[in-house]
Amino acid sequence: MRAVSPANRSDGFLGSDTSQDDGFFFDGKPEDFAWKITGHKEGLRFVDPDSIAGKVVRHPLPAGGWRTVSINNDRAAGFQVKGWPGVAWAPVAAALAKRRFWVLEGIPKDKYYLYGRLELWVDDYTWQGAWNRKFSWQGELLNVYQVMGFATAPFNEHESWWGSTFSVQVSENVKGDRATVAGLNAPGENPPNDRRLPLDPLFFDYQALNRFGK
Repeated sequence: MRAVSPANRSDGFLGSDTSQDDGFFFDGKPEDFAWKITGHKEGLRFVDPDSIAGKVVRHPLPAGGWRTVSINNDRAAGFQVKGWPGVAWAPVAAALAKRRFWVLEGIPKDKYYLYGRLELWVDDYTWQGAWNRKFSWQGELLNVYQVMGFATAPFNEHESWWGSTFSVQVSENVKGDRATVAGLNAPGENPPNDRRLPLDPLFFDYQALNRFGK
């Protein structure tokens, strides 16, 4: 996670704006919250425009699996673009799309949880998360976790393939007037993103940690 302030770029890696329960959208334990649906409404979300346009290219790998090249990885966020006039954490390569969302409210059962209420906006067609809004126990908006959307396509008769030309999530600290950018791919030109690689079942053996630790 790279944290950048609105005024300048910071090379420090911070996690203060992103919580352990964030993940790619929400990675907490559902049973730790009391949930209810609070709305079904239109809104805007960040999307990968080249993914929506069908420009994601997948190459089969010799030993099995697939490789996707991140063609927009060098301009995912503002601090990567020379002369960018906006905030350093802005998702430059992203576009805005109008979508319809189911809005879910989650109240933590643990009164010592960092936030008093979560508000999750989920695309009602793709079921991809878009916004994870976090409020204090007094109802004040503290953080907005913004997740980029991408296109899906049929992979086989059982499942769909998903792919994007870059990856970025932004955790905006409303009170601190700063943000943490997460999910950026490895540095370098067109870094590969490999998926569905064949793995030796012994890799998941309970003694594997012993072998790798020696």
